[in-house]
Amino acid sequence: MSLLDEIPDNTLTEWLPFSNEEFFSAIYKCSNNSTPKPDKLSWRHLKEIIKDLECHNKFINIANMCIELGY
Repeated sequence: MSLLDEIPDNTLTEWLPFSNEEFFSAIYKCSNNSTPKPDKLSWRHLKEIIKDLECHNKFINIANMCIELGY
């Protein structure tokens, strides 16, 4: 176990929250014909869902919470 004590601690990188522009840019670059896994929801459907501002904000909140929790 003392071998592990010799490994230096790395500093954690702070991630900035997703902005609306980053989110739209990432989603709209995806092909409408491809399917993200595992739910089989097509990118075309996801693009339609996030046109609703409330749904869009929920996706942003989920992404930002994943970053905050380090998931």
